[in-house]
Amino acid sequence: MKRQMYQKSMDLENYATRIAVILEEFFDTQKSKVDENTPSFLSLLEVIQEFSLRGGKRIRPFFVYIGYSLIKGDISEELDEVMKASILIELIHTFFLAHDDIMDKSDLRRGKPTLHVHYEKEYKSLYGNNNLERKHFGSSMAILAGDMLFSLALDLLSDLNIKIETQKEILRVLNKTIMNTIVGQELDIRLEHKRTSFSEEILNVYKRKTAQYTFECPLHLGVLLAEGTERDLKILSEFAIPLGIAFQIRDDILGVFGKEKETGKIVGDDIYQGKQTLLIAKALEYGSDIQKDTIISILGNKNITHFDIRKIQTIIEDTGALTYAQDFSQKKIAEAKKILENIASSSQYNTQAVTQLSNVTDYIISRSI
Repeated sequence: MKRQMYQKSMDLENYATRIAVILEEFFDTQKSKVDENTPSFLSLLEVIQEFSLRGGKRIRPFFVYIGYSLIKGDISEELDEVMKASILIELIHTFFLAHDDIMDKSDLRRGKPTLHVHYEKEYKSLYGNNNLERKHFGSSMAILAGDMLFSLALDLLSDLNIKIETQKEILRVLNKTIMNTIVGQELDIRLEHKRTSFSEEILNVYKRKTAQYTFECPLHLGVLLAEGTERDLKILSEFAIPLGIAFQIRDDILGVFGKEKETGKIVGDDIYQGKQTLLIAKALEYGSDIQKDTIISILGNKNITHFDIRKIQTIIEDTGALTYAQDFSQKKIAEAKKILENIASSSQYNTQAVTQLSNVTDYIISRSI
């Protein structure tokens, strides 16, 4: 007989709302511990609290919850503890964002200034407008803010009411994921300077930076918290990896063709940064010599204009690169759904949690330009 979940069914939006409350309480607790003689530390916590609470899809903590529910079924009594545990991955995510924004030279995160830009403005108001020192101060402070988020995540893990063996397994999975993400980021940075890339290289970045980090790891954390098996972890990996790759492809498409007020990012920011995406790789592969030269001349150009972005958009569409990326994304969605069907047919997994996995998959598909 399939396990049933008796607490009120929770969707991604509802969970994201509740996670925001828990995150705010977590930071308030951390601020209450600060010695009154260290006001700069309190200021740092306030800045990263605001940064963490700006919004976001909260897919990662939601996947922790789903992974746990798949194994446990009715988790009404444990829900508060599971939600507390799920912000662990959100703190690590925000830690990565703080550092990524520096490497990407991004000015906006979720429609507001990135941390390094926030601190650049603080430097200007306090110490003057020395451009070199202002940027160095901003980057330095944002790195520290990211480090603090990572430290808080480890502190939260040590404070969870779980078996020491489970704690060790969670730490092992987290460390493996962080290392994979770093390797993916290192390759991503190299591809930017390489200027051209192969689809296989880009898909490797997608697997490490998105699929394993955003989808596989949180689901695994939930399963480990529920004391699931190695078989459970393997099955969810088979689901999570293709879904994560599809998600990143859709994110790249939105980054070029989306609307700023919906994405919270500057349209064309990936082009400005010189990002090598599947869209760019295929446009370079399929394009004429003139189209290739146009892409190379614009990609990573710091004087990019709206007209330049429109030229890139047109080339991506005309070469068939957009269609290829959309079709490849759909192929990966189909792979994930096939595994989801196998999960749904198993009597050992909670039916409502399976439905929630299905709904998140549909959410990925529905992200349109």
